[in-house]
Amino acid sequence: MLRAFLIAIVSLLFVGSCIGVAMVGAPAIGPTIGLALVLAGLVFENHRYRRLSGQAPGGAFKATGERFIDPESGKLVEVHSDPATGARRYVAVKDAPDTP
Repeated sequence: MLRAFLIAIVSLLFVGSCIGVAMVGAPAIGPTIGLALVLAGLVFENHRYRRLSGQAPGGAFKATGERFIDPESGKLVEVHSDPATGARRYVAVKDAPDTP
């Protein structure tokens, strides 16, 4: 909800800044580029975080023994890691009891 609100506000500011560039020219380019970067960060930030997987990843991934309750979903999550690359995957534990 907050993310959508911020995207809407920054989008409006960006459009206004683009109009300013069209009217004023070069002095308004800096804020326009800054707003474009902020807007891109807000839009693509969500792609950095992966959703929980329902099954263990294959290949070189091994369970690390780390487990935690995911604050967003409330599910018990197990961490798997690839020792060669350090990549991590988060897997929802199916046989875990429901958490309150």
